[in-house]
Amino acid sequence: MTTIENTRIDKSLDDIRQDLYTNISQFQTSGNLPKKLSLFDGVLRGMVELTAWGLYQLYGYLKFKLLQAFPHLSTGVDLLQHCESVGLVPKPASKTEGVLKVTRIDTVGVKTIPVGKIFKTRKDSQGQEYRYISTEEHICQDGEAHAFPKVEAESPGRAYNVSVGSITEIVTPVSGFDSVTNESDWITAEGHDEESEDSLKTRYILQWKAVSETNDAYYEKIARDIDGVVDVFIDDQHPRGQATVDIIIRGENGAPPGSVITNVQAAIDTNSRQFDDVRAFPITVVNQPLELHLYLTSGDMENIIAEVRERLFALNDPLTTKEGVAPLQIRQNLTLDTLIVAAKLREVNKIDWISPTVDVVAGNMELINISSVTITAEFV
Repeated sequence: MTTIENTRIDKSLDDIRQDLYTNISQFQTSGNLPKKLSLFDGVLRGMVELTAWGLYQLYGYLKFKLLQAFPHLSTGVDLLQHCESVGLVPKPASKTEGVLKVTRIDTVGVKTIPVGKIFKTRKDSQGQEYRYISTEEHICQDGEAHAFPKVEAESPGRAYNVSVGSITEIVTPVSGFDSVTNESDWITAEGHDEESEDSLKTRYILQWKAVSETNDAYYEKIARDIDGVVDVFIDDQHPRGQATVDIIIRGENGAPPGSVITNVQAAIDTNSRQFDDVRAFPITVVNQPLELHLYLTSGDMENIIAEVRERLFALNDPLTTKEGVAPLQIRQNLTLDTLIVAAKLREVNKIDWISPTVDVVAGNMELINISSVTITAEFV
């Protein structure tokens, strides 16, 4: 079957060289070239090779430019030009903002956390640490044991949306304070990477699908245009009664901060049809621990366990690039087949699933999250 990606202009170097040989032979037969010229050595062979190489590069460029003509296949500058034509620009990277909990043992007196104080995480498994800077002066009154300064990540990116308890070090000493941590819901504004090309292509397609303003694509487009929205599920089957629509939102780290839902709802209220009752809701994250036993045929057991664990956790990452790992979506059931595909490596002969033992069903507004992975293994 011929596709846009596999068109007639896609020729190999061998095919081009053979075409040149055929054409030269025909010219020799017709008397337009001397028959004594050898096609396999000498000057003519060099000219054939140079011509073949030039044509091969030209065919490759023509194929590349043909693909760039189609927005869903285009990349780089060409994709940006397609998006610009319908009024779309990529979402820029942004910094994580949040509130930390800084503790002091001696609660006597008034203490201040100035602007510019630095806090950081412990190093992760890749040796990375993430730093945060206080953005407002915070005063801790006499008798208070805790201060809650507002902070901003040192650099943009979703990597700064760290989990609870990750921020543990006070880098620049703060007089009178002893420790720091980040509690649950510490993030007030999630950090984002620059929008990926896949996300931009999705929004480009929605820009056209939403033209009628009468379908679910219209509301998906409104939601995806808001910073902090990673994925959207539109429930337009009258979830709360006639003429109701629910827009279920996923953020960078699962459930988005309240500010994202507020911004989506404001955009909906401004643009929704007059008689529709449309509401935005955050997803409900359902934590699912995994426990499994691997039977290995060969390899380094520690490395294999680490790779399987990484692949299973990648089910949580909507931007994962792990081959064979399809990230979990809103309302998607966690099936044993999904887990097996994610955990199966060449060295893994068999897997015993201890938990779960049956498919895990997701509810209407739920996203299943792999909360922990416990792995044991043996060689067979």
